[in-house]
Amino acid sequence: MSARENKFMTISLERGIELYLATLATEGKSPRYIGWLKDRLRYFTNFMRQTQEEGFILQDLDVEHGRGFLRELMGRDVKYGTHPMSKPRSGKLAIQYIHGCGRAVRSFSSWAAEEG
Repeated sequence: MSARENKFMTISLERGIELYLATLATEGKSPRYIGWLKDRLRYFTNFMRQTQEEGFILQDLDVEHGRGFLRELMGRDVKYGTHPMSKPRSGKLAIQYIHGCGRAVRSFSSWAAEEG
């Protein structure tokens, strides 16, 4: 079935993020900002892979997924767990970092809702 015949195309979460970042680049957003978003959305994608069944698509994304991601970040007791240059340390993540992750997910999901 061609895309034209299928009124509702399904898009993976990863592909949706790629399209979002490409849209920002065409809008003239700075490479630094796009990189910042890409890093935080990569963590969100990893969270979704761990908590959702295979085959999760962008159209299935809802507010509870974002809230679950933020709850998971707030519940962490180790900093720098996957950082390539720093050793893991005990302690909570900074609230500013968690808010930044929430901003990235909210920005992406708002774009996805506008795009349909």
